[in-house]
Amino acid sequence: MFDRIWKWFGFCFSQKGNKIMKKKIIFIGVVIYFAFNGLAKSAQITVEFYDISPPYVIQGDQNKSMVWIKMKTDVSTATWKSILIERIPVYQAAEQGAGGGSNKDVQYIKVYRDANLDGVLQVGDDPLISSGIDQFPADIVANSKLINLTEPQQINALSWKSYLIVYDVSPTALRDNTLGMKIASNAYIVPEPGGGDTVNAFPSFETEPAAIGPIKVSAIGSFDMMPVGLTQDRQYPLMSLDMKTNVNYVGWSGLLIEQTGDIQSDVVPPLKGDGALDQIGLYKDNGDLVYGSGDVFISSVTNGIVNFNNGVAQLYFSTQTITTIPAKYFIVGKIGRTDAEGNSTEGQTVGIKISAYSYFTINPYSAIASTENAFPYDSPKGIIRHYSKPSTPKIYVDEWIGTENKLSVAWDPAVSPDPANYPIVYYEYGVFTMPITLDEQIPNFTGAYQNVGLSTYVVASMPLPLDHGATYYFVLRSVNSIGIISLPGMASFRVDLTPTTAPGKPVPSTYLSGVPATQYTVNWGFSIDPESGVSAYEVQEKEDSSPVWKWYDVNGDGLTSNPSDPHTLSSDKIQGGITKLVVLGKKFGHFYAYRVRTQNRANSWSEWSDTSVFAPTSEVSDGLSQLSNFPNPFNPNSQTTTIAYVLKNSADVEIDIYDLIGDIVKRINIPAGTPGAISGPNGVSWDGKNGIGKTVDIGAYICVVKYGSTKLKTKIGVK
Repeated sequence: MFDRIWKWFGFCFSQKGNKIMKKKIIFIGVVIYFAFNGLAKSAQITVEFYDISPPYVIQGDQNKSMVWIKMKTDVSTATWKSILIERIPVYQAAEQGAGGGSNKDVQYIKVYRDANLDGVLQVGDDPLISSGIDQFPADIVANSKLINLTEPQQINALSWKSYLIVYDVSPTALRDNTLGMKIASNAYIVPEPGGGDTVNAFPSFETEPAAIGPIKVSAIGSFDMMPVGLTQDRQYPLMSLDMKTNVNYVGWSGLLIEQTGDIQSDVVPPLKGDGALDQIGLYKDNGDLVYGSGDVFISSVTNGIVNFNNGVAQLYFSTQTITTIPAKYFIVGKIGRTDAEGNSTEGQTVGIKISAYSYFTINPYSAIASTENAFPYDSPKGIIRHYSKPSTPKIYVDEWIGTENKLSVAWDPAVSPDPANYPIVYYEYGVFTMPITLDEQIPNFTGAYQNVGLSTYVVASMPLPLDHGATYYFVLRSVNSIGIISLPGMASFRVDLTPTTAPGKPVPSTYLSGVPATQYTVNWGFSIDPESGVSAYEVQEKEDSSPVWKWYDVNGDGLTSNPSDPHTLSSDKIQGGITKLVVLGKKFGHFYAYRVRTQNRANSWSEWSDTSVFAPTSEVSDGLSQLSNFPNPFNPNSQTTTIAYVLKNSADVEIDIYDLIGDIVKRINIPAGTPGAISGPNGVSWDGKNGIGKTVDIGAYICVVKYGSTKLKTKIGVK
């Protein structure tokens, strides 16, 4: 401060100007100097404390603010060097959960400068000004610690300085202990020695103690990957464990597992079943949530050694860090061939159980079980199969079938555990009217299992008609070279022998609006199938007076089935529940009609709907146009021909058929407004017979259609 004053004097003396002014400046400077020199004294530091401790903390919590300190001097700058922190309450030799307090509850004591003076710690913005690793001594020594600041703080009179004292809670803090902070007197705040600065006295300050809560550990067991059949010498996931904490983290380093099933746990040592689990291991999931070769091996224990005896296995392993992010582990068992009695384990049952949270070795031991846990976790009991037993085939059959005597089924090839020595030699199938529960059950519908060799597909003829609406069960087994049969694979199917009702007659929107258009919608009524339900609709379209129906390109990809094909492309089927077709880009000056049919989930088809009225794309300019017939020529012994034409308006129509010498063979009169005499495309059938009902001779005939004063002619061939 004095240096700044002398510099100011030097500046004034260096200026040229009025001598009187110089004298005034010198005088003033002397007065200021003596006044300041006379008033100069040591700084008095005023300290204010605020209790910002939380009501509770959790084991392992970091940077939990306890005290907010504000400092200011009276007239000059002082340097703050260190502070003495006292932990409260005073140490009690407390057991877990009994209350009290210990220095061990605090991992580190830290001091931060509160950069924005708001009393809220913002790590990164608020600088740490102590070592960050200060710790209380052993409880028998003291419950206080002097914290030396790594950056001594300059306290002045111009503005308040703000600081935060925080604790890192030890992960091993005793739950139900309490944790607080005390600053007993002004002697606890230590200025730089030798400067004469002092701290104004204040009453003893202490925070309300925060209760120490435990970390809660979730260990959720599930058995969704455990198979029903367990083959000797093979390894299976018996249980998965989803592990996490509610806050912070814990270490997991051990697990107690009990064997269940046929093991005689009431006999010490057990004999039967002891050995059914030859080995138990622990794997950590690689992230795909499925047990497989990519999972990380953690530990294993083999039956018969110290840590796996009498049906109890104790796994120890390097510490697994369990955090708030769930981690999945798999408990895996290898199935043994013989038990302690020397008998084969084939046919025995085996499983595992974790009875309580205490079966887990958790650090800190004071962490407790989450309420999400549902102990005991007791796996299903798997049945042990012979070591050469083939795998169970996976079957593919339609949920619904529409025939009473044929059944199409496919399956994936089964797998032998030792294909070189015990290859699969054939498959056999049967059909049941009920689910099977025992391997020895004989198919009650087909009467016996049917050998189909090594085929993976069969079209099976049923010995009796399948009943409409009934449910059946297709069962398949694989058999190896020494006659060992796999567990049976089973798939159900139901029978629907009736097709859906025909859809309601399609209605183009042009019919409702009365306005021709090249883009419109076609709607139809729902089909009904009370058994298997509606699967899809197929739509056909015909143009003008043509009698040929064509499959409609529903998805607009330019690909359609040939008109002679029995069904449309699968991509052009309209899924059941949708009874609307959007028609786009039709040709100007034409008429289009539609019909629809329905497929049910048993792949049966309904009858075609009634044909829709024609959707016009423009007004008809001519009264009568587009006269033709199809087929042409035709054989009247097996066919009829359709005489097709387009009318502008509904009116009476007369159709005359002549032979080549001009004699009339057949006359057909059609009243206006009836089929064949309505506005738009019309079609009238001729069966090749004359007016007295006799079939005409082979040859050519002239067809004349009269509409008002308009006549059109076409040739019809008879063969």
